[in-house]
Amino acid sequence: MQETVVEQNQKYRNDIKPLLYNRNDAYVQINPVQEQATKLWTTLSKKDTADAYQKAGATTWTVLKQAIALLVFSVVLLVALIFWVWGIGFQAGFQFRQWLEVKQPNLDEVIALVLKILLWPFVLAFQWANWFVKNYLGLEIRFEQPKPPSTPAPPSGGSTDSTSTPSQDSPTK
Repeated sequence: MQETVVEQNQKYRNDIKPLLYNRNDAYVQINPVQEQATKLWTTLSKKDTADAYQKAGATTWTVLKQAIALLVFSVVLLVALIFWVWGIGFQAGFQFRQWLEVKQPNLDEVIALVLKILLWPFVLAFQWANWFVKNYLGLEIRFEQPKPPSTPAPPSGGSTDSTSTPSQDSPTK
């Protein structure tokens, strides 16, 4: 025997055990690196392992494609939402400018309109919350409608200004 001795059983090919002859100890030692490499190769060369990795690879590819599709759809949705909000802002600004040029409101009317626009999302959120609580919890809170401020009596002439608009609570004919 020279330096390395390898026992190999032709009948059991998977049971290859590499052995290393150590001169100093005068006995045969198993090389742990070669032994682990042999175990790994044995495990990888099994039919079950190949099938498992093929299935895992196919499943991983499917999951990766679906994740990429979701990411692409999310990016497209984000771009669409950006353009949608931009269009709403553009149209609102255009209509606001026309309102300013045509009606020429005073500062109090402009501030009231801006506050009404800023508070509109909160009004919608409150309406949605009321609907949700009413439908799913069966609870409902009803507030009394505020009474409109009383208007002073018209001047002694008894006629009203034809340019004034009727109030929201009064019926129109």
